[in-house]
Amino acid sequence: MPPEEPTLPAPAAPPPLRGDPPIRPAPRMGWGPAGRGRRMWIAVAAIAAASLVPAAVAERRAWLGAHPRVPNLIGKSLAEAGPLVVPLHFGLIVNGTRPDPAAPPGTILAQNPPAGRRVLARSIIQLKVSQGSGVVPLLRGAPVHEAAERLEAIGLRLGRVHYIEDDAQAGTVLEQFTPPGWQLGANDSVDVLVSQGPTVGAAGPGPEAGPSPPAIAVPSTRIHSG
Repeated sequence: MPPEEPTLPAPAAPPPLRGDPPIRPAPRMGWGPAGRGRRMWIAVAAIAAASLVPAAVAERRAWLGAHPRVPNLIGKSLAEAGPLVVPLHFGLIVNGTRPDPAAPPGTILAQNPPAGRRVLARSIIQLKVSQGSGVVPLLRGAPVHEAAERLEAIGLRLGRVHYIEDDAQAGTVLEQFTPPGWQLGANDSVDVLVSQGPTVGAAGPGPEAGPSPPAIAVPSTRIHSG
């Protein structure tokens, strides 16, 4: 018989590395008292969160109602802006003007707060409006009332009106004392010379004179000295 081979011992497990904690199995959530208490707290928290949602929605709606959006007023006149802000309980104030050749006087050029921002109701919207171009237009040859309208349309006004007899139709502007094209400030005035019509001619001959009444002799009285 051949000799039996010696049995080798099983290799030993490698020693654990230094610093590595031993691996422990994760605890299993049981159905004991601790597990039931944890599940109860989760259910209570979920119910509480669900009850807070309607309150948060109502609070958000109330905030939005108290903070309306600012409307866009750029390019509108003050008369047009009023009906837009009154329903939202906003106020308006003009705190500045500037010349703008493309915008008639009173047109809103800028606003603060800007359009679209939510602000508290009863807030004041500050406006900057156009004062017109301020460039003096040609007035000669126009009726004086039309000259006044032309000046108002660009932020100016009619100043002193001087009248003179002229062959031009009465009320026609003969001359303006500020030349066309000059730049003036807001609400500055332009004086004009206006025709009051042609000179009234001499009166025609009066009624034909009748015969002179006869002379009446008045006796003279002499005073004699004594």
